[in-house]
Amino acid sequence: MTRGPADDAEVEEARPGSGQSDPVATLVRGAANGLVLALCLAGAFWAGPAVPDPVRAALGAALVAAIASASWRLSPLAFRGQWLPERLVAAQVTALGAAVLPATVLGHFGLLSARGVFASAAAFFAASLLARPPEASGPAGPVHGPERHVLGAAVLGVAAFVLVSAYAARDLPPGVHAYDDTSYHLTAVATWRDSGDLRMVKFPVGDGATAFYPIAGELWSFFLLSALDPSDYLARFSELPFAVGALFAIAAIARRLGASVPAAGAGALLYATVPRVFPELMLSAGNDNVVAFLVLALVLALLSLSASPVPSAAAFAGLTFGLLVGTKYTGLILSLPLLALVPAALLAGGAKARGRGGWPGSAALFGLVASLAGGYTYLRNLVTAGNPVFPAPVRLLGRVLFEGWSGASVEAWRDRPEYPIEPFRFLLGNVEMYGPLFRVLVLPAAVLAPFAALAWLRGRPRLAAAAVLLLPAVFYAEFLFLMIDHRDVRYFLAAIALGCAAVAFFLDRLPGATWLRGGLALASLGFVASSLQGKLRAGVLVAAALGACLPALRRLLEGRAWVVRVGALPLAIVAGGGAVAAFPRAVASYEARRLEESGAAAALQRLTSGQPGVVAVVGTNQPYLYSGSRLQNRARYVPTGKDLSTSFYEWRGGLRFPNDETERSAWRGHLVALGVDFLVVHREGNELPELGWIEAEPDAFARVFRRGVADVYRVRRDVLVRPSVSPGFALDARSPTGASYLDGDWLRVGPAWTVPASGGTVHLPPLGGAGHVTLRFAAPVPAPVALAWEGKSLDPVPAGATVAERAVPVFPAGRTRRLWLSAGPTAPPAPPNAVGRSGAATEAPLRVESRGFWAGGESAFRVGDEVRKTSARGYTLLRVGPGGGVREVRSFDTGDPGRGAAASREMLRWVAGLSPGEIVLGAVTDDGASGLSTEGAEALGRLGCVPAGDDAFRWGHAFVGVAGAPLGSIPEARDVRPVAVGVGLGGPLLASVEARFASERSPALEVPDLPVSVDNPSEDLLVRGELFVRGWCQEMGGGPVAPVELLVDGFPLPARRLSRVPRPDVATALPEVGDASRAGYEAWVDVSGLAPGPHVLAVVFETPDGRWRRYPDRRFRIGP
Repeated sequence: MTRGPADDAEVEEARPGSGQSDPVATLVRGAANGLVLALCLAGAFWAGPAVPDPVRAALGAALVAAIASASWRLSPLAFRGQWLPERLVAAQVTALGAAVLPATVLGHFGLLSARGVFASAAAFFAASLLARPPEASGPAGPVHGPERHVLGAAVLGVAAFVLVSAYAARDLPPGVHAYDDTSYHLTAVATWRDSGDLRMVKFPVGDGATAFYPIAGELWSFFLLSALDPSDYLARFSELPFAVGALFAIAAIARRLGASVPAAGAGALLYATVPRVFPELMLSAGNDNVVAFLVLALVLALLSLSASPVPSAAAFAGLTFGLLVGTKYTGLILSLPLLALVPAALLAGGAKARGRGGWPGSAALFGLVASLAGGYTYLRNLVTAGNPVFPAPVRLLGRVLFEGWSGASVEAWRDRPEYPIEPFRFLLGNVEMYGPLFRVLVLPAAVLAPFAALAWLRGRPRLAAAAVLLLPAVFYAEFLFLMIDHRDVRYFLAAIALGCAAVAFFLDRLPGATWLRGGLALASLGFVASSLQGKLRAGVLVAAALGACLPALRRLLEGRAWVVRVGALPLAIVAGGGAVAAFPRAVASYEARRLEESGAAAALQRLTSGQPGVVAVVGTNQPYLYSGSRLQNRARYVPTGKDLSTSFYEWRGGLRFPNDETERSAWRGHLVALGVDFLVVHREGNELPELGWIEAEPDAFARVFRRGVADVYRVRRDVLVRPSVSPGFALDARSPTGASYLDGDWLRVGPAWTVPASGGTVHLPPLGGAGHVTLRFAAPVPAPVALAWEGKSLDPVPAGATVAERAVPVFPAGRTRRLWLSAGPTAPPAPPNAVGRSGAATEAPLRVESRGFWAGGESAFRVGDEVRKTSARGYTLLRVGPGGGVREVRSFDTGDPGRGAAASREMLRWVAGLSPGEIVLGAVTDDGASGLSTEGAEALGRLGCVPAGDDAFRWGHAFVGVAGAPLGSIPEARDVRPVAVGVGLGGPLLASVEARFASERSPALEVPDLPVSVDNPSEDLLVRGELFVRGWCQEMGGGPVAPVELLVDGFPLPARRLSRVPRPDVATALPEVGDASRAGYEAWVDVSGLAPGPHVLAVVFETPDGRWRRYPDRRFRIGP
């Protein structure tokens, strides 16, 4: 390179007195090291929930101190001639490796625990004490004049910003800034804590691919969890050190590219103005900041390796590369261009390493360490799934090398709404993510820097600098074409960070460099300070003022080293002791408020009184908070099939998911076997069989909490051990939320649905057993309605009918069962054209469909024969012309918390400009509630929409609005499922669908000689209208037996009336029966809807403990 820390003329080779031993300092270090080692060893035997909080705080501080001090001690092995930021980067990478590698080994053998983490940390710390790394160099060079004060103020001010942001968030629950935190990141950590191995949860809903992802970031979170086990106080912000570490890495890279210290510092501070990182993703438990930091660290390592080709530098580069690919599949993608630079760095360094093995030895060391550090997940996937990057299929030159999921390929992503390739719009239109300085400084510098390096530099450094400065463009191209989600900058934070280094590259070469460097540093400080309020902002400004005084304080202490030595020890003791003493109170405050934002999790905490329990989660991919305030609960997904192992992905385990099979009896058995105490159900998905199974057994699942889409049920396992009762369901237009739902072009018209002319589907839960389905219409059907069950035709509903009952066969095994309803060939009557009760009318048929986030995120509008579709997030409003036709379409991103207020104001202005009586079709795509302000709600109200409740988050919302219409007077629907409303479409009006199915009973409990009898009807009895069933049932000795099900032709029919009656004749004939005052039964069954001819009756009897018997069939005939 043209200039670097080791080459700076002002580098201080050795500090005065560095070769002499200070007895006091040696004694203090020895005592501190002994204390840290002793506490880590104590944690290896004692860590866990039973440890008192003050002791836990001391053990956690020792664990962090052990890894930090050992990594700092070993950091000079990474580079030669280290500048302080370089050494901090090296120490942080080493610390991450020291946390991840031992945990990987422990987890593979099922030994992962907080105690194991303490033991491995103690071993690492002890080994570091025996190591003799080379001495690190001194400062990279002096900073002269006023720049010292400006840079000191900016650095200390930004540091204070980080601290006060973390302080302000001290009681925030996990996942506030990142959805995935409480999805797979922290869920994996909680799972490992319970199991001791590295199994991954398979989500039955949402993205199932997370089970196969690399896990280094989650292992780092596990390390932080172990420090305060069982509290996640530190683990919820596991990305914070890497966000800060990226600042040091940017400065170090800028220095390696030839920038001065002030320029490098100003470029690093510029990265702190990116709001998506500081403070949002900084305060999360994901892995995006980890990946960005490791990319920067690898760039720095390769620059160092090319300049100082020692074996330890090659090993450090391999460690960084391995951790990068072992953290996230995104890291693997970003590592590809860096991997291309590795040979160049090794060859450049090999030319300087004659006599030390040359580049082959360095390459072998690099590959070995990289494989050990990051290869575990890829080896696990290769061994278990046959594909190291499963589920993504791998192709080369058109040939499939490794099979995967077809939906995980790049080709399958092209048509998804998250995948629009809009390179300029994404870079220029997301100020709330990038910050205000990105477009005017970072983006131009990133574009021009590679060309400037080629023009301004000479020799080998020229090519190296150009290659590094070209990486932002390469990373952005990878983001566009190789990554699916184009809604966030978090996938290419490293590109933004290197863009900041490019700014530093320019600062020294422009006119007025001193003013530019100082101005940029102060601008960065001003931006971060302006994002805070009140005392927090004042704290940052006070820290900045102190930072401006640091150079003067340093001059004051020159030659007075004894002041520092004497004052530092008591100050450290007081600060450390105070922190350890205050920490338990801070953790207790956090844990008391941790679940407040999640109503269902807080309710669960109250219901369990904080005691351990087993919680089954249904319908969401965010189970983490249901683990409780101190992870005392085991929250897990219960498979709906027979194989209990499908809940997790393990080494050499299966690839099947918990919901691949559907068998109610197996699911019920799993609940009992796992000891499930509570069920948490999120009604966010369309095809959840558990919803129907829960509705079928209210005696086994008692709902104890409901808010929004979340329900909590208490599970009565004593009921589940008995056979299930005969289940029944109803889908009612007056209360459409439930286990059954509609699919197709159904339209809500008051308390009914319009049957689609093209046919629609009624989804019923998969239960097993035969049954009856009853359809009720709001008015006589104008023409016959064809019916089919699982594709097989049933008798149609005749014209003029309002009720139709049909017997249906046994449910085949599967995820969802369907009943298809389609309009008959007769044309429907002329459709009405009134828009609800608004007083407006339409000349063209209107239809609008909304699919919220949970239902696929898409909206469709129909005006006459014209159809418009959109995937734009938030509300889309379509203005209908006076004679029909589309007049205008506008989208408002009210789903974005940052831009929602402005979008709401814009929507209100647009609605206010409508003329009274104008018709507007409206629909939500993805989410319309997160950023919707009171102004947005007012805009919807002016169109006649009723305000939504708390459960509108990510729901669909469709309406045919009218400007100036009274609230509630327009066609409107909201649901987590697809919803549609329309005007002028006509058709039969379906009001409800009712279904009843046969019970499931265990063959092991069947008792063929249970004393029961069916006396009436007699064999081949002729029946008209109503079937009278009579008999007796009672165990010898008087034990109760009940007739629980009446089956006609194998289908359950409810008794219109069932009563128990005395049977003295039975007591006379069988005295051992005992008291027969309730031994008899009489039932009346309506069979008027059955076809004339022969039929078969069967009666099922059951005892209170679940033993049962089906009495031999009895034939009867229905007369004409």
